[in-house]
Amino acid sequence: MVPYVRKSFYKHFKDGLKYIEDNTECSISKENAKDISIESQEYKKHEKAWKYALDMTTKETYQAVEGLFHNLNSLQSRSGNQLN
Repeated sequence: MVPYVRKSFYKHFKDGLKYIEDNTECSISKENAKDISIESQEYKKHEKAWKYALDMTTKETYQAVEGLFHNLNSLQSRSGNQLN
């Protein structure tokens, strides 16, 4: 799951740079983002964008887990012939 969280964080970080800090340049490329921790100093150089990306990634991850729980709980109430 970690690679997907890093990918999501990078997406939100780029948005934070663009809309919060009016900066589109970042020393981290998309290819390098999958190997760099979200706690890296490279990200923390842009404090506002980093905080935004952290908040949005946390929110997105919680929402994904809630969706998974809902789907798993609703499987018990279905009859077998309705599952595809």
